[in-house]
Amino acid sequence: METMGSEGELSSGYKLVPWSSWDQWNFVRESIFSSSPDSVAAALRRISAWRGRGCLPAPIEITAAFVEIQQKDPFFRKAPMDDALSSEEMLSMLYSMAITSIFVAL
Repeated sequence: METMGSEGELSSGYKLVPWSSWDQWNFVRESIFSSSPDSVAAALRRISAWRGRGCLPAPIEITAAFVEIQQKDPFFRKAPMDDALSSEEMLSMLYSMAITSIFVAL
């Protein structure tokens, strides 16, 4: 049995990750930047599931936050959406929080 070391690493040098396979990782990596809204939504749902498992690396968390904000940003939307943010102030606060989380993660 392997024991946990510091920073979530196993004593054998392996790092715990929330994805169950490299195929799952590659699906999210390719889908998160897809031009298809359905693919992006599927990737965001998978990342949300990974959050529940813990050990989500900060770069994935931050990338997902920016993509989620862009989904609500009228500038990036091709078609109008019911839950798009109409307040520029609220949108700027969301982007500011995502940027701040980068520095907290470091």
